[in-house]
Amino acid sequence: SADKGQTWEPANRGLSAAFISDLGFIGPSLFVAAEGVGLFRSDDAGATWTELRVLSQRFIVSLFLDPLNPGTIFAGTWGDGAFRSSDYGNTWSQIGIGGQGYALCFCSIPDAVDGTIWFAGTPYGMFRSEGNSWIQIDKGLSRGSVDRLMSCHDEAGNWHVFATEDFGELARLLPDRKSWELVPGSGQVLAVPNGRGGSDLLGGARHMARSTDYGNTW
Repeated sequence: SADKGQTWEPANRGLSAAFISDLGFIGPSLFVAAEGVGLFRSDDAGATWTELRVLSQRFIVSLFLDPLNPGTIFAGTWGDGAFRSSDYGNTWSQIGIGGQGYALCFCSIPDAVDGTIWFAGTPYGMFRSEGNSWIQIDKGLSRGSVDRLMSCHDEAGNWHVFATEDFGELARLLPDRKSWELVPGSGQVLAVPNGRGGSDLLGGARHMARSTDYGNTW
């Protein structure tokens, strides 16, 4: 669509027929994850697509194109673990997250000491990394299975991370950045309307809810 969603046309040239599980963009490049087929990239606004064969036949369920580190992409799979690229998807390396084969979601926040802290949600818990290794940080989570992550910052530059557990329970990262507290009455966080900054959050499970104080009230 080139008219804000009023009309649509197919954009499948070179894209295998498959369920599209996630998509994202870095600069002029678009990336699409096709479950059971692999990962595709378009450099012409979706007119044509090229398969990134290093991830061919992977059951990719999530993509995270890191806005804090341009060129860095995470791909989470169902059964084959997680992969990371630092060169806009040209090459990839597999990363171990708790020895598990499943990675459902990712997000990142800046850190004055480590540069960037990455978070990964899996069916077996939450993990964080400052580089090459990952540690599990489940304290405060009620179930441990995390299927959605989102980060945003407030007007003062403080960063907030929200994790959605199975059945729609929402948790917020505490200041130690290693433990969580449950946030009642919200369901899962779906969007930060003003991008990565601002106090507005939208969420919901059976209904839509809005918070204007970083998830304290809804």
